[in-house]
Amino acid sequence: MINIGIIGTGAISRIHIDSYKKFSDKCSVVAICDTVKEKAELLCEEKGLDAKIYTDVNKMLEDETIDAISICLPPSLHSKFTILSLDAKKHVLCEKPMATSIEECDLMVDAVSRNKKILSIVSQNRYKDEITKVKQILDSGKLGKIHFANFNSLWWRSDIYYHLKYRGTWQSDNGGCTMNHSIHYIDLMIMLFGKPKSVRAYFNNLNHKNSECEDISIAIFEYEDKVITFNSSLLSHGEKQSITIDGENAGISIPWNVNASKTLANGFPLDDEEKAKEINDLYNSLDNLKYKEHDAQILHFLNAIENPANEYISQDDGKNTIEVVMALYKAAQEETRVNFPIEKDDPYYKKETMIGKMTRFNEKEIFLDSLPNIEISLGRDFSK
Repeated sequence: MINIGIIGTGAISRIHIDSYKKFSDKCSVVAICDTVKEKAELLCEEKGLDAKIYTDVNKMLEDETIDAISICLPPSLHSKFTILSLDAKKHVLCEKPMATSIEECDLMVDAVSRNKKILSIVSQNRYKDEITKVKQILDSGKLGKIHFANFNSLWWRSDIYYHLKYRGTWQSDNGGCTMNHSIHYIDLMIMLFGKPKSVRAYFNNLNHKNSECEDISIAIFEYEDKVITFNSSLLSHGEKQSITIDGENAGISIPWNVNASKTLANGFPLDDEEKAKEINDLYNSLDNLKYKEHDAQILHFLNAIENPANEYISQDDGKNTIEVVMALYKAAQEETRVNFPIEKDDPYYKKETMIGKMTRFNEKEIFLDSLPNIEISLGRDFSK
């Protein structure tokens, strides 16, 4: 039995606990830590947990019966508490984003190496039926060479969202919609196509006055043989999420759709119904996932603890995503094309030097300790 400790009692901790409880044959949540004892007590009562309550992380990490930790804290605390947990010889599941700089990611990677423990970074959108099926179709080669893709990571938040004290500053949140909302879609881009060669970008804040950071960004990622455009915002009513992929033989998209064209004598398109049917039949023949999103991610994490040879989303996956975000920010701020990788002597490698470069679009004036604890959405289903 794998004993789990949870650090942080915000809304996302409830998602972790619900998923762990689905695998009660493998694990048990035995400890909750929050600096406010009453929050931890309320969480235990709400979730029916018989767990020990801590207000001091160090005391919690001294408990040798705890095998693994879920980090459910604001982004600026991810690196610190992940490293503390790894050095206490605990496995770690860390919420997104992995960290607030590439340097912090490297420090976390070093902690994994010296402690020989599992670190998994939450990227639950990898475990959606549409994504796993599209990945299999890409791997099948039926689309031919991929020329172009477009990602729309579109969200809606009001200014109230940024009244929470740790949101909306470069120091604490280390970014706006790109870092904290679209990071999952950047991870999906890397999952499907690998890391790009370079990026050009634009960002701005158009409608969130209590945030220093961007509420819209637009990027062009260049690969050796393809181009990917990426749109992110907090301005989109309906939060319309989509991915479009065009290859030489056909184009597919999420929400699922497939189109194929063949040429007329004058170069105009004619629907290739046979090719479209072939790809659509393949999609429909692929199995749905038994477990999805956080449930699947946590099951993979538990399986990796039992046997590190099992597949899981690792610290390397998390670092790749942070590096792409930082390159996008550099490209937007410096108004230039940025090539990968970001080297250690680059100002955008370290948090403080990166922050020193960034435009503060507004002055944050409202700093609330908490917002109403309403159930949160974890991204719109692609089918909506």
